[in-house]
Amino acid sequence: MHMLLSLLISLLFISPAIAYTKPNKSMDLCRSATQSVEKQKNIPSNLLRAISLTESGRWVKEDKANIAWPWTVASGSAGEFFQTKTEAIRHVRALQAKGITNIDVGCMQINLYYHPEAFKNLNEAFDPYQNANYAGNFLERLFKDSKSWTVAAGRYHSSEPSKGMYYREKVIAFWNQASKTEHDETQFIATQERRETGYKIASIDKDRTNLLNNNFRNRLNVQKKAFNRAEQMSAQVSEWRDSRRLSNYGALTAARQKALYQQKQKKTLMVPKTPQRGFTKVSFGNRRSAQLDKWRRTVANPELVTLAEQRPTTNATAPHTLLGR
Repeated sequence: MHMLLSLLISLLFISPAIAYTKPNKSMDLCRSATQSVEKQKNIPSNLLRAISLTESGRWVKEDKANIAWPWTVASGSAGEFFQTKTEAIRHVRALQAKGITNIDVGCMQINLYYHPEAFKNLNEAFDPYQNANYAGNFLERLFKDSKSWTVAAGRYHSSEPSKGMYYREKVIAFWNQASKTEHDETQFIATQERRETGYKIASIDKDRTNLLNNNFRNRLNVQKKAFNRAEQMSAQVSEWRDSRRLSNYGALTAARQKALYQQKQKKTLMVPKTPQRGFTKVSFGNRRSAQLDKWRRTVANPELVTLAEQRPTTNATAPHTLLGR
């Protein structure tokens, strides 16, 4: 009887479906998914993983490791980590029932509002591989536009330069950390495999590594200062323009245009109308007669023309020539 009672009590506290399981490094499903997508799409090693750590990373105290969590949901605030996919899907549906549409889900925190065509349903959205695969396609498009993987990583979060730059710094930090971790793991495995052969693996040049890191930090600081200076100058130019701009600029422009129009109308009234193109028979004859008369006086023989004009005519209707009758 005592054994039966103990068994019943233990069954009350054990439920495989909702039992709490502490996260550990072996549960890093996002890492497996991102590494698979990186190989398929020729994305630099650990870059997609670094973005996942930036988006849905959580610290595992027991293992002293940071892993991306596939059941992460965020809606305009810090992400929430759920123990199972079912709990995460239930939470998303509750948010949607409240009218909330700005929701990020999964390893790569794909936004369901800005990417409505990404997944067929929520079950697919929380699938680590499907989530990472869509993020990989999106990152590829950003790379084609920018021709730079680091710039594409910054634009993964936002196309605004200020937001993208600070996000990119986080991604690069996780990228370096992930690459170092992978290098250490590879080096450890290689050491175990080659211990029997007597080969020695070259140690890392820490001085050179520190020098490269310092150079990178200095270059990053220079970029920050240049960016801040550009923003400051832009603000100063905008302020100067605002100070130079009159408050009644629109009214003055309208008055000036009206004055120009009135001036044009006045000039039109003062200038005689231009005759229409083309001539009537009478005007053409008069014009031709004047042209011939000018030709006689200037080209043909001015003296004879003058003499002919001075001679008296007996018959007004008789024809005249340059030499008289």
